Amino acid sequence: MYTSGEAGIRIGIVTSGKESADSIAEMLRHSGHSLALPLFPPASLPVYLASEQPNLLLVDCREDMSAYASAALTLQQAVAVVLIGVPPLNAGRYKGRDEGSGTFLYGAITGPELLAAVRLAWHNHTARGRIREAGNVNGGLHVSEDGEAGIIPFSEILYIYSRHVYVVLVTAGRERILRGALSAIAERLPGGVFCRVHRRYVVNVQHVTALRPGFAEIGPQLIPVSKTYRSAIADLLGRR
Repeated sequence: MYTSGEAGIRIGIVTSGKESADSIAEMLRHSGHSLALPLFPPASLPVYLASEQPNLLLVDCREDMSAYASAALTLQQAVAVVLIGVPPLNAGRYKGRDEGSGTFLYGAITGPELLAAVRLAWHNHTARGRIREAGNVNGGLHVSEDGEAGIIPFSEILYIYSRHVYVVLVTAGRERILRGALSAIAERLPGGVFCRVHRRYVVNVQHVTALRPGFAEIGPQLIPVSKTYRSAIADLLGRR
């Protein structure tokens, strides 16, 4: 039951028992995706990935699977992730670690909803892979906002800053509010183009029009520059 399907997405079902695994597998039966053997506690997730080689993890969190959910989200460069039944009160702590390829399903789950989540998670995951491979200003930053995935060209990003538990990405015509840590997003930006200038700000050096004591100008905006980062941005501006 778990080994039929075609190449492409190979789904690993991570759940508390065989009954729930069978239920999820039934919803995926006509999807055409390959299903790896399911993983049940207390099996090791890294060992499972090495042996079954799924490229998408579907973690059923309707039972106490929080440890597996957290572990899966740390592996998002290697696999796409779908979390099923994350309690709304706990969703924030998972989403705070989401870098774009984690997809979350709440409440009762239907087959079409599950397949849509798989498609979205896979799209996000492969888009992130393309961006990592590009690794230059001609690429873009993958974002997931209000359930919609997209790519913002690096050249259009003016600056990014943290606000409470969110990150705000600023382009010429829009601000996008994203979940996640500023440091995690900064790691996905090409070096030599983007520069950390403050604990709360990252700027696109190509859009900096002037560097003043304590500030960088981007159009009419004054972005704070701390002493810790001033030499780094001054050096990058000198290379333009």
